[in-house]
Amino acid sequence: MSKVLNSFLTRILIATEATQGTPITGTNFSYVWPSSESDGLTPGEEPFDEVAIRGARGQLSTGFRQLQCLPGGNLGAAPIQLLPESAMALSILMSHFQKVTIAGTAAPYTYTFGPQTAGIEDGTFHTLTVLKDTGITDKCQEYAGCIADSIEFSWERGGVMKWTPEFKAMSVSSVATTPTNTISLGTGGFLQAPNIAVTYNGTAIYPTGFTFNSMNNSADRQSGNARGRVGHLLGDYSGEITLSTFRDDNFYNHFVAPYNANTIGTLEITSTMDTSYGTTSSGVAVTTVITALVRIAESPELAVTTGEMIETVNFKVVADTLPTVSITQLTGALVS
Repeated sequence: MSKVLNSFLTRILIATEATQGTPITGTNFSYVWPSSESDGLTPGEEPFDEVAIRGARGQLSTGFRQLQCLPGGNLGAAPIQLLPESAMALSILMSHFQKVTIAGTAAPYTYTFGPQTAGIEDGTFHTLTVLKDTGITDKCQEYAGCIADSIEFSWERGGVMKWTPEFKAMSVSSVATTPTNTISLGTGGFLQAPNIAVTYNGTAIYPTGFTFNSMNNSADRQSGNARGRVGHLLGDYSGEITLSTFRDDNFYNHFVAPYNANTIGTLEITSTMDTSYGTTSSGVAVTTVITALVRIAESPELAVTTGEMIETVNFKVVADTLPTVSITQLTGALVS
């Protein structure tokens, strides 16, 4: 008989790589991914499977071969958990945007992330090792050289703000040693009502939910000398925002008229962490700001219906000015 495994024996661990594609090993993982959802990490392999027409019944073993793979996937949605020093959150953002500027000579320091606009030397991407602890002793799946190709930020009324990173890895392997160290989940605060403010063209609006999908669209660098990716490169950045909001007297002016006029607007989402979970300095709350230049992708339907009328507004992020995500922190050297 075998031991039946339970979900409490599994976890996702994350660590920042010192060198692109060189995996972190042993007990050197620093963070556990705080999601209650199943992950979507996969080796991404589609073997060569050829059934020849040969005048006989069935397939020969020579018609099956392992090929290259495209490892990666999402980690499952998790609350954005912040502290006055949130190295894991900053490192994941860096693995996505690959660019950060740090402002401030004393706390609070502001880390502003945005899409990289210059080519990156191969081997110098900010990458992570993501370890899927499967619960089977010494059979963890280790994804090395990971970049977050896309990240979805989301919030809906009654909940906390969450994010879902989608990774592309350079390689995947089964490691020989299962990490035995205990990694704390952390005691950071969440981003939630009433500490979320949204403005569109400088005017406060009151959505019931939103998603912001930030996408690098990185191409897959494959070669005959590697089963996975040999590296990464930047793709054409794109972004999409979906906003759910009550239909009120200003709805037409906010969202229909700009669509008809094909005008560009600025959407800004400002969130603060409850100060009971720590402050950056002198009682100043940790603050996160998402700023994007957008156009309304389609005219809202304005359907006639019963109950509260909530409209869905779809935005396309335009790159005249690229979007940014900024976080204030107590320390100015958490990521670079």
